[in-house]
Amino acid sequence: GVQTCALPIVGTLTNEIYVPDRWINSVQATLSHRLAMQIPGVDQGRIQYLENLSEKYFMQANNEERDKSPIYFQPNISYYTR
Repeated sequence: GVQTCALPIVGTLTNEIYVPDRWINSVQATLSHRLAMQIPGVDQGRIQYLENLSEKYFMQANNEERDKSPIYFQPNISYYTR
């Protein structure tokens, strides 16, 4: 199963994996695409649509893999300006 929560629960061993919410659509679209390729009789247009959807959701989720905390750099060049 897929578990979606704010924090992973450590030590429960329930055969569930923690998937961040931003990845749920990507996982679903990728699984749909792979399943459509294995089922006989699925229209090629549908398979192409699911492939494009899978790539789109993957890119969206992957672009969110960053630290959104503010960063402030204050260089100390006093050693070089004496």
